[in-house]
Amino acid sequence: HLHANFFDYYDPGTRLEPSQQEVDTIMQVQGQRGILEFSYKGYEPGLYMFHAHVSEFAELGWMGVFDVR
Repeated sequence: HLHANFFDYYDPGTRLEPSQQEVDTIMQVQGQRGILEFSYKGYEPGLYMFHAHVSEFAELGWMGVFDVR
């Protein structure tokens, strides 16, 4: 989950169009991969958090910040 932003999601090995557009949350299982395309253009500079919605995963490091400058 990315805070303060929406993104397009691409399933791996598919086509050039996103499989999900302008979403703020995706569900994935262990080992699943995909591509997120997002931009913070027009946003205030600062730290924006991302994290998993399962607390055990967050404790394993599935969280962090993007530094937007």
